[in-house]
Parts: sequence; C-alpha cells; structure tokens
Amino acid sequence: DLKKFREIQAAQKSKIQRLKNEITDLVGERSKFSRDLVGSDGSEETNRINKITTALNWIGDLWEEVLDEYTQETRVVIEERATETFRALTNNPDGYDKLELNSGFGLKIKDKEGFVVPAPSPGAQQVAAISLIDALRRTSDIEFPILFDTPGASIDQEHRDNIVKHFWAKRDVQLVILAHSGEFRPDEVEKQNKKLLARTWELGFDDGINSTIVTPRLV
Repeated sequence: DLKKFREIQAAQKSKIQRLKNEITDLVGERSKFSRDLVGSDGSEETNRINKITTALNWIGDLWEEVLDEYTQETRVVIEERATETFRALTNNPDGYDKLELNSGFGLKIKDKEGFVVPAPSPGAQQVAAISLIDALRRTSDIEFPILFDTPGASIDQEHRDNIVKHFWAKRDVQLVILAHSGEFRPDEVEKQNKKLLARTWELGFDDGINSTIVTPRLV
C-alpha cells in the first residue's frame, strides 16, 4: 500500500509540474499578444491608442455636460409652464406662488409666501400632476392626444370646469376624458362644449349579462 501511495504521489507531482509549465506557456503567449497589439517597441501604437481613448473620454464628458445643461434649462421651462397651468386650474391662484422642480424633476408646491406646502391636499396634488403633464407635452413639441383617466376623482366641480376650459378651449389637440359617475355632469358638459366635442359615450355595467354596455350620447 505504501508503494502504491508513493506512485500516486509521484504521478500527482508530475501532473502539477505539467500544469505549471502550461500556465507558463500561456503567460508567455499573452505577453507576446500584448506586444503584437501595441507594436514591437510599444511607442507608436500605444500613443495612437492613448490619443483615441483620450478623445473618446473627452467626447463622453462633453456629451454629459451638454445633456445636463440642456436638461436643467428644459427643467426651468417646464417649471414655468407647469406653474402657468396650475394657476389656471386651481380655484385659489392667489394662495400659491409656483410649482417647483428640483434637479431630479421632483415636484413641489409653494405657497404665496414662497414656502413649500408640506402636506398639499389630494386635489392640489392632482391639479399639480395634471399641470406637469401638460407642461411636459407642450415642451416636447410633439402633438399627441391627451388621455385623462378619472381626472376629477379628488377635485371639486370648479376644478373640473377649469380643466375642461383649459384643455378644450386652449388646445388644438384631441382630448379624451374617462370620467366616473359624479366627476362631471354629462348633460351640462355636452351643452356648454357641444362645438368642441366630437363624441361622447356612457358606459354602464349590466349585472345580468356581466358585461359593460356602451351607449352613444353625442355623435
């Protein structure tokens, strides 16, 4: 058994030495590849690669700087337009100073004294969110339909009327409102805005057939 163990030990030592030799060969091949990549003396090719790398880093830094500057300039424009819309929609324009966007586009409401409103009402938050969406759309210079899902859920009738007047009377774009019961008075909205409305429908759920029934109102 001792003789067999020594034979196994010798075989393992031989295997270890062989693997070490292979590792040495691989390291040598890697070094040769590196020398071939940068040239025999390493000077001309290395300088060329360094110049390309430096140029790419400069372009990358310049792009980040320009993008950051553009973002912050755009943020100021969006902030001004969002404030304009907010003051047009709120029922208390004299009670607020502005909407403020921080560098990360976080939205805050400031009162007439210029202080951040610590706990704005759900209605104020909803009007502020709608104002920000409107400002983003206007600043993008891209015309696309505006879709409001239950815009009057947390606001009173005056705010709802302001939303309708602002977006329908001052926008030459398609506006779609999905309103739940109690948000708007359909007959009144249709009567006052008949020239601006293209279509209106009423959706009702029928328990008997377990399905939603779509009824055209104004066509």
